[in-house]
Amino acid sequence: MQIHALEKEKQNSKAVQLRREFNEKSTILEKYGKLTSPAEYYADLYGSDGDEIMPYTVSNEKPAIRRAQNIDEVLQIAMFRNDIYTYSCSFFGGWPKEKLLKNVHAFVIDIDGVSPADLRVLLKREVKKLPPTYIVNSGKGVHLVYMFAVPVVGYTKRKKVLKQAIKALAGLFKVKTYSYKVDSTATLVHPYRVVGSRTKLGQTAKAYKFGEKREIVEMLKLLNIDTYLFEKHEKKQTAQRKASYNNDVAVLPTGRVRFYDSTYERVRHEVDEGHRYLSLFALAIIAYKCRVPREQAEEDITDLVDLFNQKEHIKRVRENEIEKAMKGYSQKFVRVTSYTLEEYLGFAFHRSTKRNGLKQGEHLQIARAVKAARQKTTREIQMKRYLQQHPEASLKQLVEALGWGKATIVKYRKLVQGV
Repeated sequence: MQIHALEKEKQNSKAVQLRREFNEKSTILEKYGKLTSPAEYYADLYGSDGDEIMPYTVSNEKPAIRRAQNIDEVLQIAMFRNDIYTYSCSFFGGWPKEKLLKNVHAFVIDIDGVSPADLRVLLKREVKKLPPTYIVNSGKGVHLVYMFAVPVVGYTKRKKVLKQAIKALAGLFKVKTYSYKVDSTATLVHPYRVVGSRTKLGQTAKAYKFGEKREIVEMLKLLNIDTYLFEKHEKKQTAQRKASYNNDVAVLPTGRVRFYDSTYERVRHEVDEGHRYLSLFALAIIAYKCRVPREQAEEDITDLVDLFNQKEHIKRVRENEIEKAMKGYSQKFVRVTSYTLEEYLGFAFHRSTKRNGLKQGEHLQIARAVKAARQKTTREIQMKRYLQQHPEASLKQLVEALGWGKATIVKYRKLVQGV
């Protein structure tokens, strides 16, 4: 019993010391930076993405990963918890998976076991060399948050470079003379304690503003990393094109329908889950540039949504994404370059088109006929099979089972049942 009491007293003494150090670190940070409210911090971090569904992690409960309608909901929960974490990224569908990565809003360096003495030296030496936008006093350690002036779109080909940058940034703070530990895990999907939540000792995690946001290209240059994938690769404009652009002279779409058709087929078979939403938007842009009728483009995008929802993806594509995608069918996007479209789609364009020796008209006629017949036949078979097993299935059950839109369900049920 005496041993147990001594151990408990020792733990209490350690807790008192850690609370005192936390308060001392807060005093130091407030001297060098500006205390910022959790709402202001996350508004600065997420910007417009804060209005979308944001994921958060509760480590001591199941399910561990949850989704909220906005960051305010997370902050209300966080006020009373010490096990709640969120991310410095946003995701398609609000699910924290690297393949669903939408935007990277900041690099966060997690430093654990930082004493007040360590923090003073850090601020005067290492931090001074490359000031973060915010420093968060998260408990035993601190988070150095380097926010971006413009969120970095998480294209697949960029991820390797972004991870390299995180590792290089963490390396700046690995100094042997310090007792703290720098987390150099080069991952883009890492949860961090929510600002405004409780620490393990019951204190509130606080954020302090230190520096300004940076462009990703500037950050990479400071870390001596190649910026090629993050710089715009625009074709050189002639003086006439520049003049027309500056004078807002309309640029007419000059694309060819066969390019739209081939892109549509590639979207059907090659687009992964992380590019579904942007690929639909890109296809609408291409449809306008290739003078494809709006009705056809919208019908094709609706078919793609149905196709995506039939695959084994974590998140269904909602029907309102069709309307969002069709915003790309506009004169406003006629100048979007092939490089940008490739990033949206997640694949590179073929620079030459093979027609197996056929003339353009013959090739397109065959391709369109095959596409239409394949879609119709496949859906008829699927609908017929399902109705044979579930003759009394409701519209809702059919939507959930087949993954199609309501309009498509109604169309093919009438076709199969003949009513």
